[in-house]
Amino acid sequence: EQVERTPHTTAVICGDTALSYRELNERANQLAHELGKLGVCAGSRVGLYVERSVDTMVSLLAIIKSGGGYVPLDTALPAERLAYIVADSGVMVLIASRELITELPPCGATIVDLDGADWKANSRRNPCVAVSVEELAYIIYTSGSTGTPKGVQVPRRALVNLLWSMREKFQLGAMDRVLAITTISFDIAGVDIWLPWLVGATTVVASRAEAASGEELRALIDRHDITFLQATPATWWLLFAAGWQGKQDFQCASSGEAIPKELAARLAVSVGRFWNLYGPTETTIWSTGMIVTDPVERVSIGRPLGNSQCYVLDQRLEPQPIGVMGELYIAGDGLAVGYQSQPELTRELFVPNPFAVVPGARMYRSGDLARYLAGGNIEWLGRTDGQVKIRGFRIELGEIESVLERHERVRQAVVVLRGGAAGDQRLVAYVVADGVMPSTSELRKHLKQSLPEYMIPVAYVSMDALPLTPNGKIDRQALPAPNVSAPEPGVGRRTPDSPAQAELAQIWQELLRLPSVDVTADFFELGGHSLLAAAMMERIAASFGRRPPLSVLFEEPTIRHLSEWLISDGGFVEPLAVCINEGAPGRVPLFLFHGDYMGGGLYSRKLLRHLDPALPVYVLAPHLPGGPETIEGMAADMLPHIRGVQPHGPYLMLGYCNGGVVALEVASRLIAEGEPVDFLGIIDVDARNAQLGPLFKVVSWLTALRGFGQRRQLDTFIKLREPALRFLADDLPEIGRSSSFAGRAKFGTALGWLLVRRVARRGWRAVSRVITSHPPGGAELPKSVESLSPEDRTRIERNHYVYRAMSTYIPRQYNGCVTLITSSERQIYATPRALREWRAVAAQVNVITIPGDHTGIVTSGIAELGAALAAQISAAHMSGTTTSREA
Repeated sequence: EQVERTPHTTAVICGDTALSYRELNERANQLAHELGKLGVCAGSRVGLYVERSVDTMVSLLAIIKSGGGYVPLDTALPAERLAYIVADSGVMVLIASRELITELPPCGATIVDLDGADWKANSRRNPCVAVSVEELAYIIYTSGSTGTPKGVQVPRRALVNLLWSMREKFQLGAMDRVLAITTISFDIAGVDIWLPWLVGATTVVASRAEAASGEELRALIDRHDITFLQATPATWWLLFAAGWQGKQDFQCASSGEAIPKELAARLAVSVGRFWNLYGPTETTIWSTGMIVTDPVERVSIGRPLGNSQCYVLDQRLEPQPIGVMGELYIAGDGLAVGYQSQPELTRELFVPNPFAVVPGARMYRSGDLARYLAGGNIEWLGRTDGQVKIRGFRIELGEIESVLERHERVRQAVVVLRGGAAGDQRLVAYVVADGVMPSTSELRKHLKQSLPEYMIPVAYVSMDALPLTPNGKIDRQALPAPNVSAPEPGVGRRTPDSPAQAELAQIWQELLRLPSVDVTADFFELGGHSLLAAAMMERIAASFGRRPPLSVLFEEPTIRHLSEWLISDGGFVEPLAVCINEGAPGRVPLFLFHGDYMGGGLYSRKLLRHLDPALPVYVLAPHLPGGPETIEGMAADMLPHIRGVQPHGPYLMLGYCNGGVVALEVASRLIAEGEPVDFLGIIDVDARNAQLGPLFKVVSWLTALRGFGQRRQLDTFIKLREPALRFLADDLPEIGRSSSFAGRAKFGTALGWLLVRRVARRGWRAVSRVITSHPPGGAELPKSVESLSPEDRTRIERNHYVYRAMSTYIPRQYNGCVTLITSSERQIYATPRALREWRAVAAQVNVITIPGDHTGIVTSGIAELGAALAAQISAAHMSGTTTSREA
């Protein structure tokens, strides 16, 4: 009905891709017809294994249209857990994107290649499928206390009931824009997926990398003028930490776990309407909720939502008086069918409802402790069992304990949730070893084979025996608090011994929310990440008046090392080549040209986890404004640093984005000097940048003529860059095939001017509109960088510096093999024309595709990137030339 009302309204946006309601419906119809051909009908289970994208939304709608129920498979899950879910759910058809198909565990399901062309030839008409409201909408798998996850079967009736209720509560309309950040394997994603489409609103889908970054989320909210967002408390903390100030024409919801009072108070005054919502997966997303208006009011979970009933009962199933604690039971139209393949557990937790007037009605035993308040709201008070929630994920501690005890040297294990400040909570494992206590890294590796990352404890405490209560049960209250900030066992704890170390320790404690920090502890092992690292540098600069380079963190991310740098005489010169992994003696190192100007290449630390530990790795920091103005100059500056580490080949090199262009120039120079380069990997960059030099110059001239500075110049060039590349790739595919790349570059220069002339022929007003147009979301761009924040000013200056250097670079002929690593969602770098240009540069080109967008390659796709690199470097070793540095 909504498609008929607003066929041309945008239904979904993800990255640079958008679909109208008609396009979304027609594409989903084509896929639904394909599922029908494969036997999918009412009652069928269809698996979905894709990264977050527009195609994710198409697939979900197609599954519902076909009559089936969807079984979401998170791409971050280990293979063992994936195999269990596929087998247990009875998936008959599994939809997967092409680059992920090879990662699927062996199963009997029919695979549908989402990137294939077969289904796209099907009819665009709505399929006619008979389906009951009692058929499944989806099966969501949550943590199980027995050591394996359990699947919650949610019928269409329950999902529609919740959506219709929240449609009335939220009062969303066609002008709203909803930001979807939750993985589809988390039940609250159902609101982001379906609710906007019921009212004609637009859903903006954040990638996995964007959803994990406060800076990226803040940018998405501003860029798309988001009006509604629902998220867990952890995400709201992330947004506020990134400097988000909120806005009054904004409605938000917090759910998934209990919200701290401090956060609730902040949200209540930062947005127009703030909802606090509660509900187990077994009662379909949310069962209670309330609008929080008074920051000093007790934060409750509100009242029952549409067609739900909540009872606070004692052990005899008798209602508790107002103010008295009992167990929360939930009944009504939101109840799930039960648990997949677990009838006994279903009978145990879905019990007869003694208060219902309808025969056979049931209620769900939530395991949550609660009490009714005098005003009619419900207050959540904790759990009756070992279930906890972290960042909205429901975790059965017994499942982690069961997996830990499968380790051959673990006799007994217990896992508890330790609370930190501001809702920052961490899992801690207490282990009784059978012999020598396994190392922390060994236990983490063992757990990661079966459990997702959010279920891996951050600390492991060795115990001779677990404390017991008088009746013989484990006394969890008597377990000692772990020293999560301590170094590895065997190393004495070290406290600050100077004012500088004390100040740094205070900064770390506040950022990492730790009671104390050992000065020799690793920042990243304590839970630090790139966002916190950037925040730490800001705090250090404010406190000490000096900003340490990120290479200091690479060398040794400890308070002791940072303090040594801060109290030095200022003569420190940041090395271009920083060792981040020493590796085995004699092994040839990998040189990483990270090209990440704002993040400092911190993703490379995660990349190490997926490479051979014996491989030495060096990061080459990029040049900054004020350094060499050309790619050739940057390469000439880096060569001595590389040879200082490794005087002679064979060399292994990897470059990301603009760092890939510098790596190409360095490798070309080494080969010209007679040094072998066994591996050159280039991540998501185009060989045709020099062809856009004239465009950069003309844009600079036009923006200067209008009185604009670097910010508008860079914004305009980026707007025109990819259309220009597509013009070069598609409009004249057969022209200009000269034998040398220099000839191609001359042709590209002429073609660039042709493009500018074509734009100019549309008139000054058209060109002026391109220059002065605002980005999506309507935010005004300042004429100069002077009015920007220091961080934005730095970003603009660095990007301007990079684009200027890259647009004037003409690659020399490279007499070796280039491994081109491209992103699946940004195929402009892998078009036939783009590949021809690379093959004009290099003697041989291998292409590897990693799932995700340009940023996703080094974030959500880091495991795939690491696996691909490990295979390529291993192949180089097999060639016999990279066995040692003396080879």
